[in-house]
Amino acid sequence: MPATPIPDLHAEMPAALAVRALLLELLGQMRHRIPAVLEDHDPEELHQFRIAIRKSRVVLSLLGDLIGKKQANRNRKRLSLLGRSTNRLRDLDVFLQDQSTLSEVLPVGMRDGLDPYFERVRTERCQLFDQFASWLVTDEVTDLLDEWDHFLTGLAEGDDHPKASFQPIAPIARSRILHHYDLVEAAIDLIDTSSPPYQLHEVRIEIKKLRYLIEFFHPLYPGKAMGRFVKRLKRFQEHLGRYNDCAMQHEFLQAGLQERFGVETEIVRDIEPLKLLIESVRQRAQQEREAFTRLIEDGRSSGLMQQLRTALELSIER
Repeated sequence: MPATPIPDLHAEMPAALAVRALLLELLGQMRHRIPAVLEDHDPEELHQFRIAIRKSRVVLSLLGDLIGKKQANRNRKRLSLLGRSTNRLRDLDVFLQDQSTLSEVLPVGMRDGLDPYFERVRTERCQLFDQFASWLVTDEVTDLLDEWDHFLTGLAEGDDHPKASFQPIAPIARSRILHHYDLVEAAIDLIDTSSPPYQLHEVRIEIKKLRYLIEFFHPLYPGKAMGRFVKRLKRFQEHLGRYNDCAMQHEFLQAGLQERFGVETEIVRDIEPLKLLIESVRQRAQQEREAFTRLIEDGRSSGLMQQLRTALELSIER
């Protein structure tokens, strides 16, 4: 099971120490990625940088009380700002990576008609990257990371230290994992064929948080049951991830049609392939949505959701 390791994690490790060790590991990953992000040779570097930020925010959201709510909330907001600054850039990267797949949907004779649009996307991406790269090397970002490091290494003063900070991490991790499982299950139970896209997106986020929690602490819970549980979570995520990608592509293409292509007479010939592609992406999104809904319904009818919770409990209790 892939995970962000907590150095020297063991069941009796004080909770605050485990959480701080995890956050320091994630901070190290962020800093390690920055030079490669600035070189901009591989979009995967930005993706991994974002994952380290996202995992840090999940830790602060679900476990931050163990290191002090004041610092946790403050730094979660600051890391959120850093993460949001890359959202559009990452969306453009994903869209451009899918250019070949998107083009193959069209008849061969129409594929060149998309070239002007993708060129415009590349131009926007270059402009956004230059802005982000300039900001990433400013004192604002450097100070953010340095101050976070200063606190995590135990040099900060004046924060609250709840009693749970000194308790063993194992029972706390168990409680948080099971609690978030219940949240995910409740959110999934509300999904049906009429659920709006934002609701599916929220479920996807909560599933991702649960998976991260399990990955953080999986060394405490050996056995195959946890692995089977995570595989099921990943199946949910795969469908929701592809649905989200299709929704993003649809939004991009609609914007290209309505805001850019519709007013420029020299590229009128490119509107028809764009329309065809929009319809294809819409159909793919609907297929992924239906596949996710079927997966939920199968789980309900077979009692799988309860079986999953039982497997999770047994795995954690060992």
